[in-house]
Amino acid sequence: MNLRKHKTYQILVRFVFLLAVYMIAMGTITVMTFTKATPTLADEHNKQILTDKDFSSKDLTKDSFTKSILRESNFSNANLSGVSLFGAHLEGANLEGANLSDSVFFKPSFFVLRVLLNQSA
Repeated sequence: MNLRKHKTYQILVRFVFLLAVYMIAMGTITVMTFTKATPTLADEHNKQILTDKDFSSKDLTKDSFTKSILRESNFSNANLSGVSLFGAHLEGANLEGANLSDSVFFKPSFFVLRVLLNQSA
């Protein structure tokens, strides 16, 4: 092999090696960034249509139902502590016996207020 071909071969091998190292490093960074870096502690049900769903007796701690439509859904005896119901439509939803401590509401419906008042009495 002449000197010129040998130099070209060395440069090509070095380039492929550095490219492989770069791709492995980027893959590792991507995996570290998008998995396990920010653990999912709760489910998000934001902006979903969840009419007539059964969430009774479920542990929904810190889940988010922001701006969701939850008409006629059953949350009886569910653990809704820390749940975000900001702007959620809860007409006809059953919240009896549900734990609503630290839950976030924005302009709750009269139905929700009635359930909250009954629970505190």
